[in-house]
Amino acid sequence: MDSKIIDRYDITPDNKFIIDVNIPGPDELFEKYDENASFYKKDLNARFEEYLLACVDEIGLKNKFILRIGLPENQAKETDEGDIIYSFKEYFKYCILLCQKEIKTISFRMLLHLGLAISALLLMAAFGAADTITETGFFSLVISGLPAAVCVLLLTGFSRFLFRLISERSTMRKYRALKNAPVDFVYRRGEA
Repeated sequence: MDSKIIDRYDITPDNKFIIDVNIPGPDELFEKYDENASFYKKDLNARFEEYLLACVDEIGLKNKFILRIGLPENQAKETDEGDIIYSFKEYFKYCILLCQKEIKTISFRMLLHLGLAISALLLMAAFGAADTITETGFFSLVISGLPAAVCVLLLTGFSRFLFRLISERSTMRKYRALKNAPVDFVYRRGEA
C-alpha cells in the first residue's frame, strides 16, 4: 500500500479508514432516473459507486474502513439514516448477485469452449481412424488444421475465463466489503 495515497484518508481512533462523502442532500447518493422507485430499490449514483470502488481499491481489502456521509445541518431532521444504510446494503447485495451471475455466464462459456475443443479432437480422431479417406484435398486440410483449432479454442477460452473470473471475484469482494462497512452520518454547520 502506497503511504502517499493512504495519507489522504482520515483514520478513526480504532484504526478504520474513513471514506468521506460530502453532499448537499441524501438524494445525491441515488440515481435520478429511478426517482419513483421504492427507496430500498434505488440504484446508487454511478459516480458515487465508482468513487467508493476506487477508494476501496486504494485502501485495500485487508484494511477496515467506514463510510462517513457528510450532510448540511438542516438535513438532519429529514434524513432517515436507517433507510439510507439499508438501501446501501441492498444495493451492494444486488451488485454481488450480478457478479455471481456473470461468473456463471463466463463459466458456461468456458464449458462451451471445452465442448468445442473435445468435439474437434473427436472429429480429428474420427478422420484419422477412417482408412477410406485419402490424405488429399479438403480432408487433408481439415485433419492438419484441427490441432491448431483445438489449441486456439482452449487457450482463448481459458485465458478469457481466467481474466474475467479474477476481475469479477475482485469486484465482488469490494462490494462485500462495502456492504459490510459501517456507515456514519455527520451534519455540518453552515452548509445549505
